Amino acid sequence: MTDGTLTIKGETREEKDVEETHYHLRERRFGRFSRNLSLPSNLNTDKIEATYDAGVLTLHLPKAEEMKPKKIEIKSGSKQRTIEGKLTDIAGKN
Repeated sequence: MTDGTLTIKGETREEKDVEETHYHLRERRFGRFSRNLSLPSNLNTDKIEATYDAGVLTLHLPKAEEMKPKKIEIKSGSKQRTIEGKLTDIAGKN
């Protein structure tokens, strides 16, 4: 994980031999691959976990703790009032 981009690299190898009465087939596939994923900034990068089981890579990308609403005191003449706000991300989602 670097600068909001998660890079996944791997290598695949597969050999297959099929022997039948009229033919013999041998296949070999191999190669390296790399994938770059742009991730949102509200992730807790210290707690990212990855597991690999039966050919499936699973990534657990936990969100960072939500910011608590901020209280702002407003002074207006002789009265004081309090308003509360909630921070949302750029897309307007919580």
